[in-house]
Amino acid sequence: MRNMLYILKNNFNRAVGRKNVFLLMLCISIVTVMAAVFFTARLEVKGNVAVVTSSHKAVSINSKYLHVEKLNKVPEKSFLVMNKYDAILLDNGDGNFEIVTIKSDSFKTKLQQILFNGNADFSEPEKRGIASNILGYLVMMVFIQGLLYMMMYSDDKENGTFKRIGVSPASIGTYLAGHGIFNFLLVFVPTFLIIAVSKLIFNIDIGLSYLNYAWLLALITFLVTSFSLLLSSVFKKAESSNMIGQSIAVLTSLLAGCFYSFDNSHTIMKKIISLLPQKNFLVLIQGIEQGRSLGEYLPQLTYLLVFPVLLLVLSAILVKTKLRHE
Repeated sequence: MRNMLYILKNNFNRAVGRKNVFLLMLCISIVTVMAAVFFTARLEVKGNVAVVTSSHKAVSINSKYLHVEKLNKVPEKSFLVMNKYDAILLDNGDGNFEIVTIKSDSFKTKLQQILFNGNADFSEPEKRGIASNILGYLVMMVFIQGLLYMMMYSDDKENGTFKRIGVSPASIGTYLAGHGIFNFLLVFVPTFLIIAVSKLIFNIDIGLSYLNYAWLLALITFLVTSFSLLLSSVFKKAESSNMIGQSIAVLTSLLAGCFYSFDNSHTIMKKIISLLPQKNFLVLIQGIEQGRSLGEYLPQLTYLLVFPVLLLVLSAILVKTKLRHE
């Protein structure tokens, strides 16, 4: 415990020396969290569609379930990926529309029902709750923070401190735990405080209680910390672990649906996506928002606790192996 506190104190002292980097990251985090809270809390439960038509007549799509924007040219498909539009409707004339969307077949079916019958909505399950959107958007920023704040660990390996751990009183477990706790605190505390302040000062609906936000955010931060620690153990330089880590985080978060509801009909792809921790995290949040029992999501919760532990164990094995050969 004494050695762990020493590592924590040393890391915080070193962080003060790099305050410009940490302050910049904190500012970016504040902007990201505030944007996620403000914009998500104000999302209407509607389908946002762009209608592409060359007709000068008013588009005859009137539905309380749709927010319609008329365009003269087809927008980039990136707008669908960024969730600006849920679908793009191409006007073929005579009231016929071609639907372009990256969402599920059930979403497309509901959209067709609205266009022709006007009797469907997107409230469940296509539209996620406020907390699912806020935490989903924050997953990427949490990953970036976790990878960046592991720089102290990478510095130790580059300047030779790492080699001295093998002959020091501190065990490998204590050393890694010190860096892990430091990383966890720097990611979790500011992010949670920003969400709490947004609720307290601006009275914004964040979807769940502070307690639920605390343990859910702690859960994803635990995953990010173990992931960052593993990559920093594999790669000697911080630039390498950051580059690889951010690439993995972006790809897996997109596939998991952190930014928009993604439903792939390919069976193998579905199985792969179901194994992603971010996907299990989102499923867990949505279940809590819907008021379901936590026991129903015990597999997801267990996976989100066991998987990071396995990453930590693997990190310790890698560190011991490297020290043995250095």
